[in-house]
Amino acid sequence: MKTKLLFTFFLFSICLIYAQQTYTYTISWGFGSNPTQPNTAPNYTLRTIEVGDTIIWEWVGDGGSHNVVSTGGMESFDSGSTISTPGNTFSHTFNGLPGDTSFECEPHSGNMNGIITVVPEGTLLSSDNFDDLSNFQITPNPGNEVMNIKLPSNVQNARLQVFDVLGKQIIKRKISGLESNLRVAEWNKGVYIVRVITGEQSQTKRFIKQ
Repeated sequence: MKTKLLFTFFLFSICLIYAQQTYTYTISWGFGSNPTQPNTAPNYTLRTIEVGDTIIWEWVGDGGSHNVVSTGGMESFDSGSTISTPGNTFSHTFNGLPGDTSFECEPHSGNMNGIITVVPEGTLLSSDNFDDLSNFQITPNPGNEVMNIKLPSNVQNARLQVFDVLGKQIIKRKISGLESNLRVAEWNKGVYIVRVITGEQSQTKRFIKQ
C-alpha cells in the first residue's frame, strides 16, 4: 500500500511539473521590428504564446531611443522612458486571459510594432491542427487584383484578419470551405499581414500588394 501511494505521488508530481511548464521568448527590439519581417527572424513581432509565458524585448544597437508600450488588447505594460542602450531588456509575463495584445515603440510606432496572441496553456503542444494550419496558402503572392486564401483540408471554418504595415486592421471576416478570396485592387501597394485563426490557433503570413 505504501509503495502504491509513493508511486501515485510521483506521477502526480510529474504531471504538476509538466502542467506548470512555461516558456520565455525574446524579440530583438529596434528599427524594423515589425510584422513584415520573416516569421523566423528575431525581430518578427507577431508571436503566439501560451498563458504564463514571458516575452522579453531586447534593445539592439541601431542608434535609436526606444520604449515598448501596449496599445490595446488583453494586457497592459509599459517599459517607461525611451532607452538607447544595446542589450537593455524589458519583459512581461502574460498571465491574463487568452487573446491579443498589440504593442509599439511610441517614438517609432509606424516602424516598430506587433501583436502577441495568447492561447490557453497546453494548446501549442497538444493541438493536432497547429502545423496543418501553418500550411494555408495565399495566391497569387505578390498580387494586384485578388488574394486567394486556401485552407488545409482539415480546416473548414476560420477567421481571417488582415493588417497593414502600421498594424491597423483592415479586414476581419469569417471564411469557410477550402478557399476564399478578397478583392485587393483598391488596396495601397505594400506589405500586409494575413492572419488565419481557427479555435485557439493562429498563423500569419505576408502578402505583397503590387
